[in-house]
Amino acid sequence: MSDTAAARARKRGVLACLAAGAIWGGIFVGPRMLPQFDAPTFSLARYLCFGLLSAVLFGWGRRGALVPGSAGATSEGRPSLRDMAMAAWLGLIGNLLYFIALVTAIQRTGIAYASLIVGLLPVTTTLAADWMERRSGAQPFAAHRLLWPLAVIAAGVAAVNADLFVSSPATPALGLGAIAVGIVAAFLALAAWTVYAVHNTRYLRAHPHLGVGGWATLQGIGTLFWVGIAWLLWTVLAASGGAEPPQIGSALNSPVFLGWILFLGFGASWLGTALWNFGSRALPATLSGQMIVFETVFGLLYGFLFEWRLPHPLEAAGIVLLLAGVVWAVRRHG
Repeated sequence: MSDTAAARARKRGVLACLAAGAIWGGIFVGPRMLPQFDAPTFSLARYLCFGLLSAVLFGWGRRGALVPGSAGATSEGRPSLRDMAMAAWLGLIGNLLYFIALVTAIQRTGIAYASLIVGLLPVTTTLAADWMERRSGAQPFAAHRLLWPLAVIAAGVAAVNADLFVSSPATPALGLGAIAVGIVAAFLALAAWTVYAVHNTRYLRAHPHLGVGGWATLQGIGTLFWVGIAWLLWTVLAASGGAEPPQIGSALNSPVFLGWILFLGFGASWLGTALWNFGSRALPATLSGQMIVFETVFGLLYGFLFEWRLPHPLEAAGIVLLLAGVVWAVRRHG
């Protein structure tokens, strides 16, 4: 590929990740608009919709080869067992495990502490991708050239979260034990999405027969499997008196909730994942992980619109630093 073609591909990859971030940023508005529905209800309903939609798309795509064939798939375009297993594993790590850990962190420590830790994703994904590239013997990008861009991104995360600490500090009344559990959960969420981002990119690059939409569909089907397991465990736990039974059916009777779930299931889950897959395939591994800052930026912008206010000075400074760090990293990649 010529330098000009590579530059065009990277621009398309950045735009795809930007679009994914714009969609994912809307995830945080729904729960704030509908506080009467708890996180487990939102989570299971979202991924149930994502999984059912993916199953329908997969069945329909069999007619048009939604998932193109390869040496690892049949001539009819079916994915291999390895593809399905990897999609299910990524769905568990990047969807359910990440979301559950994030919600636990927020409930136990508050938004400020959780956001400060999970906001380091652009840094951890870049460093993990560089380590994986070197471990595999590939010729990695000179990661030391990204130290200053990553420092600027980290400063942006710190500025945004400094404002959160000032405006909504964590409540110590929960006790040290609860806060410790929350901090561990935040680091678990950080680790889960770091693992997801790096392995998703590497698998897509190693298996070019997987289309970006087809791969999103397979992850949706894999996530549906884990939703079924979680729903079963929740029902058994409720039957034993250890929890309230799932109320997803009654929640879906709310038109507003149903509308958000359809958005989360198709837009935030399937379309967002497909766009992210496109960007991950088009961009170097040491750059694609940093694109997750767009989710943070758009999440903040949507929050400002929802609260009908301008950003605080620290928030505005943080957004500028986040974008400046990403632009700097893109330029360092040529």
